[in-house]
Amino acid sequence: MLKTILLLFVSLSVFAGETANYNVHKGKFHKGGWVKVFAQEQEQEQVELAQIVIKYSIKKKLLAPVPAKYLKGEHTRILPASFLTERGYEDLALKGQMKVGKATIFHMGQRDYKGYRDCHVIKIISQSGRTETTAYYHPNVPAAGWVFVRLKKKNIPIIGNYTIMATLQE
Repeated sequence: MLKTILLLFVSLSVFAGETANYNVHKGKFHKGGWVKVFAQEQEQEQVELAQIVIKYSIKKKLLAPVPAKYLKGEHTRILPASFLTERGYEDLALKGQMKVGKATIFHMGQRDYKGYRDCHVIKIISQSGRTETTAYYHPNVPAAGWVFVRLKKKNIPIIGNYTIMATLQE
């Protein structure tokens, strides 16, 4: 019983430390908002995976034609657990791309971003083609390690494609 309680406490404290908060950049139809990224390891069929959950809430501009259901949401990305460390990004850089579940991940090179040197830039494209996520990974950032996140939703009624960009809160 004591082992179970101790394991639960350790699990909860590790998960609590795996959150990163972001500020949303102004966009064509929105004036800001927030993004939270949660990262957690999980095991599925003897394979170690990382579940990365992107939650967001957007403040739309007055009279913007964006339906309310697109202003708040959650996207879950399942990646190999190695993507919670730099090793996963280095392996992807060697391969160029990798298919994971219902998405393909591409390594787009490395670049500096706001004081973070040599960030790994990745693009995750869903199999359906409806969403595209671009992230800049740096090992000194909590949760998924992403300094910058761009979430592009495609084929939204009335407005077509729409992009939400967010930078890590410092």
